[in-house]
Amino acid sequence: MIKRSSVIELAWHRFRDSALAIRRIVSGADHRPLHVVIAAPSPLDVREMSNTIMPKRYSAIAIAKYFLAKQDVDGDDMITHLKLQKLCYYAQGVGIATRGEPMFDEPMEAWLHGPVVPALYREYRENGNNPLPAVIDLDENDYEPEDRMILDDVYTYYAQFSGWRLRQMTHGEAPWKDAYEQDMNRVITLPALVAFFKDEIEQDYSQRYVEISRRHAH
Repeated sequence: MIKRSSVIELAWHRFRDSALAIRRIVSGADHRPLHVVIAAPSPLDVREMSNTIMPKRYSAIAIAKYFLAKQDVDGDDMITHLKLQKLCYYAQGVGIATRGEPMFDEPMEAWLHGPVVPALYREYRENGNNPLPAVIDLDENDYEPEDRMILDDVYTYYAQFSGWRLRQMTHGEAPWKDAYEQDMNRVITLPALVAFFKDEIEQDYSQRYVEISRRHAH
C-alpha cells in the first residue's frame, strides 16, 4: 500500500535489449498523477545521425494504426481514443529525441485531457470512450526496422497503463504543462518535445537506433 505522500522510485527493465531506462515516480492514490521519466544521460548528438539516411516520416494515422495492430483483442484494456492519443505523444517525443526528426508531421496540441493530435481526433472521435477496433491488415514492412524498435518500446511500456493514467502522466510533463491554456488548444512545439525528451534518452539507445538504421541501409 503506497501512502499518498510517499514517492517510490524503481528501476524498470531495459526494453528488448534497448537502453530506455525507466524510473517511475508514483505520487500515491489512483487519481493523483503518475509521472514516468525515461531517465538517461544526454542522447547521441543529432549531428552524428546526419551521417545516416534521413529518418522516414510517417503520418500520425500510420503511427496510430501500428499501435492498434499490437493491441490484444482478448485483453482487458484495449486501446481507447484517449489512450491512443497519449501513445502517439510518447512515440513522437521518444522518436524525435532518438532520431533527431519527428515521427510524424501533424501538429499536436495541449488540450484539457493532455496532448492531442487533431488529425487523430477527427479520425477517431466518433468512437467516444469505446475501445478502438484492432488493425488486422498492417504491413510492418511499411515501417523501418529502427522505427519499429521505438514504437515497440513505447508500446511495451506505456500501453500497460490505462488511458486515464497516461493522461495524468502527461499532465506532469513540461510539453503539455508549458503549452496548456484553458480553451486555447495551443500547439505543443517540436522544440518543446526535444527539450523535454532529449535528456530522457540514453546515448546507447540512440546509438542502437543508428546501428539498426545503418544495417538496414546496407
